[in-house]
Amino acid sequence: MLIYIVIALAVQLFGVYRAMKVRNDYQAFSAILTVTSSVCIGILTFPYFLLFGDDMFITILHTFKYGISSVGLSVDGDIVAALDLKGVEKIIYTLYLYSLYLIGPVSASIFIVSFSRSIVRFFRMLGYKRVHVFSTLDERSLAIYESIAETDEKQVAVFCSCSNDYDELEKKARGLHGFLIEKDITSFKINKRKKYEFYVLDDDEYDCLNKTSKLCKHLLESKNYIKENVIVRFLVSEDNIELIRNMDERYGKDVYLRHIDENNTLAVDILMKHKDFLTSKNRRSIFLFGSDSLVKAIFSNLLCLLNQPDSSYDIHVFDDDVRTMAESIKTNSPEILNLDFERYFSQRLEPEANYSVHFHEIDENDSEFPGYVEEIVRPDLIFVCEDDDHRNFIISENLKRLYAFRDKELKYPKIICLMRSPQLFNLIEDKSIEFFGSYDDDKLINPQIERAAKRAHLSYLGDDSLYKDTKEQERLLDETGFYEYANQHSSFNVALGLNYHLAYILNQNNEDEKDSDFIKRWLSDRFNMAALARSEHERWNAYERLQGYRTVSDEQLETMFENYKGGSIKDNNLLLHPALVEYDELQTREEKVDALYKKYGIDRKSRYVQLDKDILRKILVILEYE
Repeated sequence: MLIYIVIALAVQLFGVYRAMKVRNDYQAFSAILTVTSSVCIGILTFPYFLLFGDDMFITILHTFKYGISSVGLSVDGDIVAALDLKGVEKIIYTLYLYSLYLIGPVSASIFIVSFSRSIVRFFRMLGYKRVHVFSTLDERSLAIYESIAETDEKQVAVFCSCSNDYDELEKKARGLHGFLIEKDITSFKINKRKKYEFYVLDDDEYDCLNKTSKLCKHLLESKNYIKENVIVRFLVSEDNIELIRNMDERYGKDVYLRHIDENNTLAVDILMKHKDFLTSKNRRSIFLFGSDSLVKAIFSNLLCLLNQPDSSYDIHVFDDDVRTMAESIKTNSPEILNLDFERYFSQRLEPEANYSVHFHEIDENDSEFPGYVEEIVRPDLIFVCEDDDHRNFIISENLKRLYAFRDKELKYPKIICLMRSPQLFNLIEDKSIEFFGSYDDDKLINPQIERAAKRAHLSYLGDDSLYKDTKEQERLLDETGFYEYANQHSSFNVALGLNYHLAYILNQNNEDEKDSDFIKRWLSDRFNMAALARSEHERWNAYERLQGYRTVSDEQLETMFENYKGGSIKDNNLLLHPALVEYDELQTREEKVDALYKKYGIDRKSRYVQLDKDILRKILVILEYE
């Protein structure tokens, strides 16, 4: 009898091993344990049926039938007695068999429940064409789906890795008609007739990238996987550019990858929200409190977006460790801070562009702080973005008191305070301070900007690209590298820039003329177009410099043509770009590049000057304004 016990144990251990490999999928986990228990019961009871069976075939049938029926609690208690086992062998056999009598029905019950749920879920999901799959259920994933759900009814959310600890969030998710499942996102099954967007969200960036990698492998192994039907989004910060590029290198050709930089997205959302205010005056003064990645994101977006014609602005950054941020910008983007470094820490810095940057190394809790701030020109907009919610609120309150005695209604400066904790966010009521950053209130995905970014990228490819069908557009976006880190971000910045240009143009309309008619008329004026093209080039300059790109000397340009192997004339390794010059020098640089095209027998012509104008002429189409 011991040989049967050993065989059953071997089968049981193999079954447990297989079940543990799919432990995040309750349905598969319980199915494997159920089948394994049934087979093991059959192995243990085979001698009994062999003893009383008519022949081998009938014995195997009886054994198979008993193994299945025992899972349904139909058991024969006389089997142990009939086998007439003795001593230790009887004890082991009895304990093992009766433990299987318990494991089998339990695992079968779990399988029946999970299978029934999946059947119900399958029929409920039949009507949805687009499925958003989140790696976890939390405030962040709910906020993302809330922003998406507003745009289309034919889409649904699935939240993975859910347990019974999510009572409040569960109600919110079900209120949005979302599905909650126990399995991990890396084992989610897809249907080739639907479109999927996966969101891998994890506070630990390495874990997030690891899960994203596993998800990509799982998708590529799926027989239903069609690249055009799936986008994978993962949450990381801009600080991990190399990790993002490595991910894109590994899977970019096979999977549509799109990373979400939470800090940059928050910065984009808040600047989008206040674009009319930021474009309503020719001169603006902006204060930034803090020096972490969110402040850097706001700072870089401000530099890229506020290059409006005939405007100038001052950016003042305050923090007790502000030099760390300044040195980071100086190291990565020397052309942004192109004056003597120490002068940026001086209070009186004469602007040599249409913007000036000032860094103030001072603690907001210092008793001299109010007097120090009062000596600076009064701000139009204040962002308070330290890494502590309580500190942010105290700084905002102090700034409010500082300026309130001059302006009792505190119409300006506008104070915008970061408040990430939903609990604090809901507790504080102060109409003179605007709070942002709570996942209950701010949306981490801006569908409007994403659509505009794709359309901006397509508009670079030619007039006809914007009017192709959706599948053809997706193919073009993929083939021309829109989903790669640099191109994706550049296109997003173009979309943001166009939004700001649009706000700037509309601010010129003092009549009752229809907005779209006024914009077309405004853009048809060559002087207006020239002014806007200049500002668009300066915006692009700021973006490229913040990515670390440098301008190119004539000698370097000649070398780049000598090493030319097709594609655009730029060096992504040395981060050099020929067009990275002031707008007044752009025509001269274009002529130089065209002369080198001719010299080296390359059948191409540069369009540096014309490209900005082409994009601006399509501003209404790109932003889907009409």
